Amino acid sequence: MVPIGRLVVLRTADRRDLIKAITCLTWPGLIAPAPAPVLGGLLAARMVPARRTANTSTLDWGGFLPTGVSLAGVVIGMQRMADASFRWAEAFGRAIGVVTELGPVLARLRALPDDELQAVLERLCVRVLTTDV
Repeated sequence: MVPIGRLVVLRTADRRDLIKAITCLTWPGLIAPAPAPVLGGLLAARMVPARRTANTSTLDWGGFLPTGVSLAGVVIGMQRMADASFRWAEAFGRAIGVVTELGPVLARLRALPDDELQAVLERLCVRVLTTDV
């Protein structure tokens, strides 16, 4: 809709007020992405009723950590793929190794009770955050 609005402004605005008119049309589109998530969250918090139980934790550690690790892997992988000396065969071999090693680990973590799983993930987070790279 922005190109259509710009065309309307170009046709209707005087030549001396053209910059001000286009600025008034452009700035809301530039500023809106900053407060939109906060306003959307506040709106959802008011509109959606809270359905918490006593067993509900505030953060889904079982989903948060694997998502963060996988996103970091994607970013690092894409960065390395841009390198001229990237070796596809080596990357494919490493990916297969990660998948085969990760399967038993995830199966073991899924078998743990929630309190033990949370303790393991907290220890892992502390170890990762306190390790010097």
